[in-house]
Amino acid sequence: MTKSDKIKQLKSSLKNTKAQLKRREAKIARLEARNSQLEAEAKKKRERQTYGAKSEEYYKTIPGHQFSEFVVQIAIAIRCATNASPRDIAKILEILANFTFGLVDKLPSYNTIDNWVRKCGLDEINQTPKALNDNNYAMIIDECMMIGSQKLLTMISVPAEHQGRPLQLDDARVVGFEVQTTWNAEKVKKVLEKSEGIIGKAAKYVISDNDAKMRKAIKSSNFTWHRDVSHTLALFMERIYKHDAEFAEFFNKMAVCKKQCCMKDVAYLQSPSQRCKAKFMNLEESVNWAYKMLQLYHKLTTLEKEVFSFLPAYASFIDEMQDIVSCVHFIEKEMKYNGLSKNTIAKCRMHINATIMCGNERMRRVGTCFLSYLSEEDGLLKDADIVNNSSDLIETTFGIFKYIQSPNKLNGVTTLVLHLPVILSFAGISNSKRYNVKEHLCRTRIKDIILWREKYLMENLVSKRIKTLKAA
Repeated sequence: MTKSDKIKQLKSSLKNTKAQLKRREAKIARLEARNSQLEAEAKKKRERQTYGAKSEEYYKTIPGHQFSEFVVQIAIAIRCATNASPRDIAKILEILANFTFGLVDKLPSYNTIDNWVRKCGLDEINQTPKALNDNNYAMIIDECMMIGSQKLLTMISVPAEHQGRPLQLDDARVVGFEVQTTWNAEKVKKVLEKSEGIIGKAAKYVISDNDAKMRKAIKSSNFTWHRDVSHTLALFMERIYKHDAEFAEFFNKMAVCKKQCCMKDVAYLQSPSQRCKAKFMNLEESVNWAYKMLQLYHKLTTLEKEVFSFLPAYASFIDEMQDIVSCVHFIEKEMKYNGLSKNTIAKCRMHINATIMCGNERMRRVGTCFLSYLSEEDGLLKDADIVNNSSDLIETTFGIFKYIQSPNKLNGVTTLVLHLPVILSFAGISNSKRYNVKEHLCRTRIKDIILWREKYLMENLVSKRIKTLKAA
């Protein structure tokens, strides 16, 4: 090979090398651009996801606190999901610390856990006006419970439009609590007007039971009043049957039979316990028991027939009560699952006319009351309206509160009620994952709870007792 051929070969090789280098540089540039794009997308994603288990901030100490968001979130979630006491939660966290590889590095005291929940609850109430300002809402109001000499009035907001299912805990937000030794229509009216001023817009309608002072307060405040369907139907049944001799005799014999055979071999067949309060709201279980026992009576042993011998004598009465309870169940299910509307009212009317209006005189009187109630509710609706008319949610909420409150009535209503807004917000797995405890705790201080207590609650009689006896 001549020298000129070698030069040509080298030039060709250099040219190819330069081309390869150029292609590699272009590829590197494309990869760098793609890398920059992915980094930008990741940064935006991190900015959007400022909260959650995948965020590094989630495991860092919350500003102004000694514990990470992870620990606080677990503690509050256990409180809301299980109603475990703060002392129990502290023990649970101590056990978890051995299995979480350092994620639970510090253990809070039970007082600290309790303060976390109360601070979150107060912030929930403070954020309610902002949450409701752009939404149509309805109000459920009830004088929920009496603790010692103190009566607690609670206001809960729910969506004004029916959601196509019964109301759930996560549909509700606590608007506020008020405590008085006695409540009258004028005081309730002032509370309704104050809540409207705080939120900045009026509720589309208000739901309550048939309490006279609630009715008067709601109507005088120019709100549309929808009566709770369960309380109302039970009230009509009470009017007809409360002083009825046959009704009283039958349920008295059920109670006596239950008491006498509770320790005998036939105890497995005894009737359900009867409630003294709200008896007519809880008839279904007892009536269904009597109806089934009547159907099985011919299969019972001689001893069992002797114990329950009163049932056949009341066969027609049991059938009557079964028809009424079934009708009530149909109306309640229709209203709670499909909402109060012109359509559901028409279905309920048809069912009433086809069932209890074909019965005896007592059944027809109950049916007439039911139809009258439906007509009144129908007059409050527009053609396209589908609204809620159940206050079950507030009853459920305070069933939870009665479970966690102190049995000492002298305590009265305390800041423990601030647990309720958090329990409502934590309802459901998806809500508990989205709940941002960091924001709530950073916005609220213990001093805020003290100021709220002084403004909305009455003096704690236990504290008053301690101070008085100390001064002796």
